[in-house]
Amino acid sequence: MDKHLHFKKIDSEAMKGGQHLVDNFMKVITETYTGFNAIGISTASQVNSEEGTILYANENFSGYTGMNVKALFENNFGVTVQVGYKTSG
Repeated sequence: MDKHLHFKKIDSEAMKGGQHLVDNFMKVITETYTGFNAIGISTASQVNSEEGTILYANENFSGYTGMNVKALFENNFGVTVQVGYKTSG
């Protein structure tokens, strides 16, 4: 099986809020990638990885707490999505 992994790091512009963050990432994916069958998202917030929801995000990510990132991306792109917590380092 041929596996291709592509990684892209972008400025989150988190101070513009959670919805802007999600919209920005969706735009980058749409403009940059084609033919993918899964999305992995690493985020600097407390995450329920099974559900893909943001349990807590500080004031730097207004409106991000409670957002179901997994469902938003799965519904938009029709692929499997995994959301996890980015640890420092």
